[in-house]
Amino acid sequence: MGIMSNTTSLTQFVVNGELTIDEILSCLEKFSFQPIDNSSEESSLGWAVLDDKDNTGFVASGDCCRDHYIVFTMRSDTRKVPAAVLRSHLNRAYADFLAENPNLNRVPKEDKEAIRDAVKAELLRKVIPTPRVVDVVWDTSTGIITLATLSGKAVEAFGFLFSRTFPTLRHTLFYPFLRAKSVVSKPLAGSLDQINQANSENVVDQILQNTWIGEDFLRWLLYHTMESSSEYEVVQEGHQLQGARFVAFIDKRLTLVSNCEQTQKLAVTGPQDRFSEVKAALQEGKTISDATIFFELDELNWNFTLRGTEFVFASFKAPKVKIDREAVDQGLEAQGMFLEKMMLLESGLQLFDSILATFLAQRLSEDWPGIDKQIDDWFREPKAA
Repeated sequence: MGIMSNTTSLTQFVVNGELTIDEILSCLEKFSFQPIDNSSEESSLGWAVLDDKDNTGFVASGDCCRDHYIVFTMRSDTRKVPAAVLRSHLNRAYADFLAENPNLNRVPKEDKEAIRDAVKAELLRKVIPTPRVVDVVWDTSTGIITLATLSGKAVEAFGFLFSRTFPTLRHTLFYPFLRAKSVVSKPLAGSLDQINQANSENVVDQILQNTWIGEDFLRWLLYHTMESSSEYEVVQEGHQLQGARFVAFIDKRLTLVSNCEQTQKLAVTGPQDRFSEVKAALQEGKTISDATIFFELDELNWNFTLRGTEFVFASFKAPKVKIDREAVDQGLEAQGMFLEKMMLLESGLQLFDSILATFLAQRLSEDWPGIDKQIDDWFREPKAA
């Protein structure tokens, strides 16, 4: 699912450091994707132009720069010889070697390795590489990079390639505590730091030791979904006006986990009237790990599944963008469509940051113990007959 798809998945990074647009494009060109179709290489990883995975001409291509965004694709081509096929060809090659050397009972180790390399290289030339692409959007005005994927392997590959391409820059996953710091009000910033459970700045440590952010946030949002009007106010900067009212609620899907010796998961799907089952699960010590969240602002609607541990967004669906097929300049129309798409995606994230900030304002206040008890008491109420 690409960045322009009706439904996509989003993983975000924060970039620290500065480069000019020309320097960025030059670095992308230097580490552009190199085809392996006519070689025996098993894999290739590099950058390509968005919507044209065979185009690696960043310096000459105007398609990469769209207003304050730089857009491109990470392309990974891999080929693999099935193990059974390789084994069959190797057995034949070893038999041919022994037939040519009747004085030997077995293939010597060095010859065996050479035969294996030669046979594998020959077979690889006959295998068509499988391409995989991940769209990348770099907002140079905010320093935020958005990947249209949640794949752990793709995210890892992106981190490796980005570090090689831009050695003077530092990129960090936009993990929950970092996102919380970006939205919390200045008077509460110190309070947030005080309840940071991590002992280092290491990203993995920050994620694993601060799972309370996602757990408490989703628990709080579920309570307000079931017990309030679910109306909130835009309090973060972005495309939507601050002060605008919108509705946010959990619906359709929840996943609960228990962190015992073996992690157990319970998925609850369907309309909200089934969410009463969640109460019993929460009483047993389970926590909400992910949930599908809906936003409604005027006539616009968004929904996505939030993974609370990492704050990544699965199946992110924003209002549709339609291209005018009859436009005289289709290239200009495509760029306009992209900018509108980004506006809608970022608006959805602006609403998410607004409810996160609203939650943190309560979570970091002196009133939180009473609020927390109120929520806990509600979850402990017996299920209605």
